[in-house]
Amino acid sequence: MQDQFFMPLGKEVLLLLIDDNEISGIFNGFVSFSGIPAVFISKDYDGLRKETLIPINQIISFEVIKPKQLIL
Repeated sequence: MQDQFFMPLGKEVLLLLIDDNEISGIFNGFVSFSGIPAVFISKDYDGLRKETLIPINQIISFEVIKPKQLIL
């Protein structure tokens, strides 16, 4: 199990950045941004799609947002 990382592609994530901002959106994977690894996040606003690249060195926390599941 060592050196394994779960990538929640297509799931909603919450990122806490080094400047104390929070960004949420759909995780689309990792990309290279001018040679620096970055997180690719997208979010839909009223039919428009906002895409954001955040360099890895700016991220403090990476959380997956999951809906509560009801067990009946």
